[in-house]
Amino acid sequence: MRGSNFINGSWSDDKAGVCHPVINPATGEGLAKVAWATPEQVESAIGTASTAFQTWGLSSKQERIDLLDAIDAGLTARQEELGETISKALSDKMSLSRARRFRSVAV
Repeated sequence: MRGSNFINGSWSDDKAGVCHPVINPATGEGLAKVAWATPEQVESAIGTASTAFQTWGLSSKQERIDLLDAIDAGLTARQEELGETISKALSDKMSLSRARRFRSVAV
C-alpha cells in the first residue's frame, strides 16, 4: 500500500514525513503504512470534498445512479482482494469480511 495521501484525484507527496503502520492484530504482521497528512493537506482534502459535494448535488439522479453502479462494479470485481485486506486488518474471518462489504454496498 502506498505511503501517501490521495487528494483531489492524485497521490500527494508524503509531506508530513510520518507513516502509521497497519498491523494484523492476530499475528503482529505489518500490512501497510498509512501516511499522516499535514494540516495543509487536510484543508485541501476538506476543500476538495466540499466542492465535490456541491457538484454531486447538481448532478442528475441518473448520473448519481450510474456512478454508484460503477463503484459497486469495481468493489465486486475486487471482492476477494478487499475481503483479504479487511480480514487481515481486523483479524477477522473472510466470510465476515465479505458480509461486511456486501452490507456496505447494499446500504
